[in-house]
Amino acid sequence: MKVSFKKSLKLLGIGVSPFSRLGPQLWFGDYKIAAYYGWDIADKNAPPVVSLANDGVELQRLNTQSLLNNADFQQRLVDEYKNRHVLTYKPLSLKIPPPVQKAALKFLGTNLDCPFYENKALFRQEFGKLLPFPPFVVKKLSEIESLADIQSSSEPLILQHETMSGGKGTFLVSQPADLGEAIRVYRSQGSKNPKIVISQYINSALERSLQCCVTKYGTLIGPMQKQIVNAPELVNPQNLATEKFSGAQISDEPAMEPIYQSMAVVAKTVGKKLADSGYRGIFGLDFLIDKNGRLYLLEINQRLTGVTPLLTMLYRPDQDIPFLLLHILELGGADYQIDDLAVDPKPVEGSMLILHSLSTHDGKLKSSPRSGIYSPQDLEFIKSTYQLSPDRSELLFQRFVPLGSQVKAGSRLAIIYTRDLVLDSRDKLTPANQLIEDFYGQVQLE
Repeated sequence: MKVSFKKSLKLLGIGVSPFSRLGPQLWFGDYKIAAYYGWDIADKNAPPVVSLANDGVELQRLNTQSLLNNADFQQRLVDEYKNRHVLTYKPLSLKIPPPVQKAALKFLGTNLDCPFYENKALFRQEFGKLLPFPPFVVKKLSEIESLADIQSSSEPLILQHETMSGGKGTFLVSQPADLGEAIRVYRSQGSKNPKIVISQYINSALERSLQCCVTKYGTLIGPMQKQIVNAPELVNPQNLATEKFSGAQISDEPAMEPIYQSMAVVAKTVGKKLADSGYRGIFGLDFLIDKNGRLYLLEINQRLTGVTPLLTMLYRPDQDIPFLLLHILELGGADYQIDDLAVDPKPVEGSMLILHSLSTHDGKLKSSPRSGIYSPQDLEFIKSTYQLSPDRSELLFQRFVPLGSQVKAGSRLAIIYTRDLVLDSRDKLTPANQLIEDFYGQVQLE
């Protein structure tokens, strides 16, 4: 795909880690990052970063909203970044403080007047008759006290909190203890009486996803993705209310082409309704495929997705859809045109692994590999950089938190990128088990 656009857009990425806001530097020369943490790399080509942690400022919660609410961070934005377009992870749920509003920063996506279908209950209720969801009902939490309130047989069920993301609010429930754990987590979130989606459990199903983008040219759809969710090698199941998303793999699966076409039909339907409601930019869809080949839709991510960084890292100019670029151009109201819609039918292959703290207790990060390129054979450190090489078999390790930082139980420690495949034919992490074990062996919390 070939896109023509002006490269003069002034951009600012905001996030907890600067690594999470990488990508726009591929297309825009004037790109800067304001984050809580700073770089631990020595690459002169990396976008410049203003780091709040480097100034000794502490945040009670590590998220973009807490960053924006911090007076020191607000002053930095006002002093250094006026009139820039701002890229964030979840713009539709952000509240922009008045001092930041006065800086004339243009937060991409916060001005969209459209339904927030990332609310799982709303998504099911609005699209339930149009799309192939598993059989489901929606109940308020106050209506659920025992298994008898949700279960008409002994079959297990999937419970999902309407607003919790990253798999944090999803529970497999087959016995009273499972339901008790789910209710405890739901009540801890602070909302008085949230809606809970209760779905039939699809046994032995494959998980697949798509990244899409609503543009003036219609809904563009990327390759089939394998998301890695709740992998025991990367997430401790005892950390219940923490992120479960553990990575992704993109690989060529010719045998799945008929399923992919069915997924694309669903994506077009969703994209049309999103466009009609005023939404623009990236969205993701998560699916299940049962053992008989039947397709089920699970949920939507109405924003940048967890797989966006992998697609951006693997992006091949003129061969792939530049999702992040189109997201920025659409939300920024920029003038652009797609000169050639053709993409390489064979997707680029590669993987992303997210290492979480496996401890059930908070602690300080005492030791960890530093960010950069490593040899996949012996994990020898090669180069301090943020970018994966386009044509070599290597590992890119991006440390999410600096040494000495406080790490909450179950939170992210690092991301590993590779052009190799990490999943076997059963979607298990068997090919990457030794790699994961070796990296965790160099991580120590105290």
